[in-house]
Amino acid sequence: MGLWGVRVGVGVTKGEVRAYSSKSFRGIRSVVILQRNKFRETRVMMKTKFWRKGQPHIQPIGACFSITMLVQDAVPRALIEELQCRRKAALIAVKDDDDLLRKSIEIHHTFEMEMEKILNAKNSQEYPFRSSAAAGTVLDEVNRYANKYYEVLAICVMPNHVHMLLDFSVQLPMNWDGKMLLPFYQNVPQVIKRIKGASARLINRRLNRKGALWNKGYYDRFIRDRVHLENERNYILNNALKAGLVKKWSDYPFLYPKY
Repeated sequence: MGLWGVRVGVGVTKGEVRAYSSKSFRGIRSVVILQRNKFRETRVMMKTKFWRKGQPHIQPIGACFSITMLVQDAVPRALIEELQCRRKAALIAVKDDDDLLRKSIEIHHTFEMEMEKILNAKNSQEYPFRSSAAAGTVLDEVNRYANKYYEVLAICVMPNHVHMLLDFSVQLPMNWDGKMLLPFYQNVPQVIKRIKGASARLINRRLNRKGALWNKGYYDRFIRDRVHLENERNYILNNALKAGLVKKWSDYPFLYPKY
């Protein structure tokens, strides 16, 4: 159980949110280069601040993240850009507000709700995860790295997108001081690349389909406190219910956990 291993309410029930030696100068120089490259690689993996669309994006080491991945044609690019522009403008408008954190969270939540409406709209787009084989493949690939790179707190595979709540603190040593480099740490971009790559190859083979499966990139937010954690968990577990796919949230087959 990671840093977020606490009991919280889930829907209407309870759940547990649990150096080389060488005699030659050439050999010594090669070791130095290898160590230097490894250091640089580790620094990249432990990067915590990114810039997207001119806005700072934070991914703390060992944090818990709510992540959404979309299939290739889930939302038209023009609509995504329109929503992103509106969100950016709203965030700029409150940047000097005394209650910046709360209002920023509300703005991001509004963006997610509008995106969800588009994702659940009845239209002619592809819904690859209506296939139990495809949805099961996504669940298998996410669970493949569970307890190695993250703890799975919640996941819901919808017909054309996936919601996940992953706790990356399982990678942190007990005595980590927050500064020491972690050579084998896998950050969010690396983990998403693993999941998308493997699942796309397997699903294309099993469904006899061709072309890109996943939309470029993903959406993520790091969890700031317990209230945020509970809200994201409830949102993910009730996603299929709100979309009208089931009458009881726990009846949805491509969901974890179910208690």
